Amino acid sequence: MSSHAFLDLRALARARRNPIAKKLGCLSEEDCERLARYYEDNQGENILFEAMQDRVSRGLEIENPAYLSENYAQVALQTQVASEECVSSNPNLDNWLPLDNSLVTLITDRIGPAYRMRLSCLAEGAEIPRHVDDPRQIRVIAVLRGSHEFTFHLRDRDQSIAMTRGELWQVNTAFEHSVRNTGKISRIALLANLAEQTSHTYPGGREGVAQ
Repeated sequence: MSSHAFLDLRALARARRNPIAKKLGCLSEEDCERLARYYEDNQGENILFEAMQDRVSRGLEIENPAYLSENYAQVALQTQVASEECVSSNPNLDNWLPLDNSLVTLITDRIGPAYRMRLSCLAEGAEIPRHVDDPRQIRVIAVLRGSHEFTFHLRDRDQSIAMTRGELWQVNTAFEHSVRNTGKISRIALLANLAEQTSHTYPGGREGVAQ
């Protein structure tokens, strides 16, 4: 069964009209280390199980969850409050409260309003298998420590995006993609979802890479 069998196909089609990736800017080396240290200091608070349950609730498949559980982990930078506790007209943003105000501010200063910020760790030599994410979400990723190969699996080709440490990339995860740790240490990365109404406009043609 395809990984997007249960997705909103109209949302998927709309998302796939955009290019696959765009570089938004960079974090400094100091910023990268601050974020990586936060992961290390809080790695006992692994939210991967909750993240996988959230995927299942939205009809998104998980290939080999046991493998992921052994090789992949996530630590939250924000926590979600129940919708009834939030009276905001923008729940995607205001339902998410910072666990570290200074780090969340550091990130939003560079990419704009965002939610579901988290830090992910992929073990040496491990890979996140091919998958599609919710096309209604606009993902940003930055490598903080180590290295990875981020590959889009398009209809007619595979295309890898070279991501240098600290570079902030808006990636179109409505396209099937995979991530492989290419370094000799665990790769730590920042993940966040942009607020749709403030997302960065893609220049360039369809399935292109804008820098």
